[in-house]
Amino acid sequence: MARPPRIPVWLQWDQRVIYFVTLCVRHRKHVLAEPNIFAAIKRFCCHNSNWNTTAAVIMPDHIHAIISPKIDRNQRVTQFSAGLKRFVGCETAALWQWPHGVFDRLLRREESAESKWIYIRENSVRAGFVTRWEDWPYFIEFDESAANLPAA
Repeated sequence: MARPPRIPVWLQWDQRVIYFVTLCVRHRKHVLAEPNIFAAIKRFCCHNSNWNTTAAVIMPDHIHAIISPKIDRNQRVTQFSAGLKRFVGCETAALWQWPHGVFDRLLRREESAESKWIYIRENSVRAGFVTRWEDWPYFIEFDESAANLPAA
């Protein structure tokens, strides 16, 4: 099946381009919430020259993140997701697979970015893994790119 063409970013030039992305493990295997995988994901997000990561949560079978392109506002989200999948696979010698593609949503307003930040932060609580989001060890927030989002 052919994939539909990507819709271009139709935001005002002074508006920041922000995406909410979700990457799942094939067959939703519970393999991601591990210290070595978390460390690899964090390294990728910290040192990615094309994307800023505002926040991310690593759940056992999926990842949610808020990202924005550093230079090219028309950068394809698949470049972020493919890079992350490849990096994590190489760093951890993963024996599981990622499905093709990524779920992504272009956030059109700061209020939308804030609600997605809260969703990411509270994901482990909603899943029943912890009672307070602060207790989930696989949450990442980057101060330098989170300037426009609420403080924890």
